[in-house]
Amino acid sequence: MNMIFWNVRGLNKSPKQLLVKQHLVQYHISFIALLETKLKDGKLSGTARKIAGTWEWISNVNYTGTARIFLLWDPNVLDIQVSQSSSQHITCIVKSKDGRVDCIISSIYGFNHLEDRKNLWAELSSLQQSIGNSPWLLCGDFNTMLSNEEKLGGASLTDTDTVDFSSFIDDCQLSHLKTTGCFYTWNNKQDTTTRVWSRLDRALVNDSWIHIYNSSHQGLE
Repeated sequence: MNMIFWNVRGLNKSPKQLLVKQHLVQYHISFIALLETKLKDGKLSGTARKIAGTWEWISNVNYTGTARIFLLWDPNVLDIQVSQSSSQHITCIVKSKDGRVDCIISSIYGFNHLEDRKNLWAELSSLQQSIGNSPWLLCGDFNTMLSNEEKLGGASLTDTDTVDFSSFIDDCQLSHLKTTGCFYTWNNKQDTTTRVWSRLDRALVNDSWIHIYNSSHQGLE
């Protein structure tokens, strides 16, 4: 199963909708998580239809007034049931029609501020208690880093900046999914002297995921 997790702006414009549609075809995608869309409720159905035709979809628009997370999937390939959602994640039970995939997927778009992300860690930690031995993938934009190795330029990170995320990963016994492509996933687009690069996007998995889907990997662009 091929999936995309994409920070995408301008999704209300036809050129960006066409670009997403082309990616679905080119990479044989059956599940896509669009993050930071800023689409309002009334725009979601039409946008989904333009991107993916008769695919099914869900968003977290009810929490913040705009869809911070917008999921679409091919119902001919996948059965998806939302397990839990909030302003910072949508977690689904995902099963493929051919029986090869049966897992939990959390699509993440964390808030910018440390204090606001504490709710995310609490929600996901509580969720982990009920997941048991099910394979679990958490992927998206966590909007935080683990160490100064994940940042180039700007002010150095402190323990306060990293401890919540680090503790969450340790407490839930998560690992990074094997990754190819770009290490830094965000930059502030300023000139060379003030440019800051950060690793904000990643995929985390539990031991069951590694055991069952040991050939899976994440490619970053």
